[in-house]
Amino acid sequence: MNSFITILCILFSFISYAQTPNNISNDILSVKTNKHVNIPGTRVFVIPPIGFTVSKTYPAIEKRDEVIVQSLDLIGGSFYTNAATFSKEKFEKKGIKVFEYKEFKINNFPAKMAFVQGEPAAKVYNLVFGDSTFSAMIMGVFATNDHTTGEQIKNAIQSVYYDKTFVINPFAAANFKLDDSKSIFKFAKYSASMYVYSIDGIKKDSYDKDPYLMVSTLSNQGAALQHTADDIASVLKNGIIKNNSTAKTNGYPSLKREICGKLNGKDAVLFQHLVSIGQHTIIMQGIADDNFEKYIVEFQKLSNTINKK
Repeated sequence: MNSFITILCILFSFISYAQTPNNISNDILSVKTNKHVNIPGTRVFVIPPIGFTVSKTYPAIEKRDEVIVQSLDLIGGSFYTNAATFSKEKFEKKGIKVFEYKEFKINNFPAKMAFVQGEPAAKVYNLVFGDSTFSAMIMGVFATNDHTTGEQIKNAIQSVYYDKTFVINPFAAANFKLDDSKSIFKFAKYSASMYVYSIDGIKKDSYDKDPYLMVSTLSNQGAALQHTADDIASVLKNGIIKNNSTAKTNGYPSLKREICGKLNGKDAVLFQHLVSIGQHTIIMQGIADDNFEKYIVEFQKLSNTINKK
């Protein structure tokens, strides 16, 4: 449930409305208190329920590694654009059972919140809010029959406070480290739980015309590196795999390869390097549409420095 590709796609099935927790609140006016904790890597603060702690590997609070309330904070992204398709009608068109849906305000930020059935064994609270300068999401997943935890998650999400002045430490929840002195690709920015490395660390809103490398983390939950890599690589059309290697990287299980194909109608090469560290998979992906050989060498110089933090 932590993949940056699948995080919004966990919604299926149905269950009777009589089993849902209490209704979602109307407008929320909150102040930051000494009970609020920062969700690492974001400007989001919540009051964690009893039994929940701040995650050391994700922008989240969690309960015994079994329940997670995760946040994504897209600074520089517009809520009005990113949340345009977040609606009861869109969910239901996908066959998703919506128990409750509301549009309201959080400290004058427009917000939308949905309570839905996820996969048959799970329910989901999903809140999105923001303005023209940021778009934040908080999502809590819990077992279908665990009504107590569901109520805890709902209350935690509704305690949210967003501090625009807060200075984010992008690596606060990272369980890995990279040495970008080894490559022309330097850390540029952190957004929506993804680390972006660009040439000389130049920060841009979009790198569509430039080579760049993205890094993200997800729970491996027993998934094979090959399966994860194949799932992500589906963004390329007519992909041909080259230089596939399963040799360990710095002692950790690893998969490294290149995929040549079409991206948005143009020739492109996707470099993939996935490494398992403990219960997590670090996904490093570089994309280039020209000077392939040069940039793939530089991608590898950076990704080969991966290690446990």
